[in-house]
Parts: sequence; structure tokens; C-alpha cells
Amino acid sequence: MSTYKGILGIVIFTLFAVLLFGCTSTQTDKESLSKLSLLEQKYFMVNGYSSSVTTMNDYISELSLLRSKAGGDSAKVIEAELYSAEAFYYLNKTIIDSSSINSVQIKCSSSEVQNVISSIKLASEYSVKAVALINSLNSEKQKALRENQLQIVLGQQEQITQIKKFFEEKC
Repeated sequence: MSTYKGILGIVIFTLFAVLLFGCTSTQTDKESLSKLSLLEQKYFMVNGYSSSVTTMNDYISELSLLRSKAGGDSAKVIEAELYSAEAFYYLNKTIIDSSSINSVQIKCSSSEVQNVISSIKLASEYSVKAVALINSLNSEKQKALRENQLQIVLGQQEQITQIKKFFEEKC
């Protein structure tokens, strides 16, 4: 559990740094998008995301750093990928963590259930941000994302909605 808090702390700190220094681009759009492609290849994320929490954490951390160096349209593309990856990360974390919860005799006040509820809320927030950002990109910039990225995130949103509904009904 402390690992997840540490991960969340790193992500929040990185996002703060991005907001603080995001306007100072040190790379051209072409360089930034090329580095995004290389990063996807490095972590085998070209066609989809990894179910490994560690791999996703590393990928998200490097995406955050890449975003902090990017500017212009490439920054929006990288940020859309970052939000999409974070949505998947928290959805995956929710699924993994919820597997240890007895859904018949659910104890809503337990830390396990509260962690799952917290993760699914974060997944929902990031997926909404990802969809909004992807929709704001022109068709040329959307091509820099993985094929059908919007549909992937929308599919995740359906899963997120179902899980949120389950816990809202139980708790």
C-alpha cells in the first residue's frame, strides 16, 4: 500500500513540475513525438498497455518527464497519452485490488474497499481528461497516438462506470 502512495506522490510531483515548467519547451514537436514513439517501443506499449503495475508506473514516470520537456501541440499529444495511461493504470489497479475483496460480504469501511474506490475514482478522472484532450486534437495530431486511442479510452470508461456503479450500490 505504501508503494502505491509513493507512486501517487511521484505522479503528483511530476504533474506539478509539468504545470510549473510546461511552458518552457526544450524540444521541437517532431523530436517530442519521436521520443514518445521510442518510449512506447521501449515499454512495448505500441498497441496497448501493460498489465504490469511496475511497467506502467515506469512508463507513466517517463511520460511525465517527456511532457515536461515538450511544448506546443506535441505536449498535448503526450499529455493525452499520459492521461490515457494513468486511466488504464488505475483501472488495472482497481481490478487487481478488487480481486481480494469478497463481493458478497463486502465491508465498505475496510481499507481494501476504500483503496479500490479511490483507484476507480482516479481512473474515472483521468479517462475523462484523456477523452477531452484527445477530442481537442486535430486529426493529424491524433495520428501520433496509438490507433483507436479514443475508442480504447471510451471502452475503459465503460468498465470504470460499471465498477463505480457496483461499489456505489454496495457502499
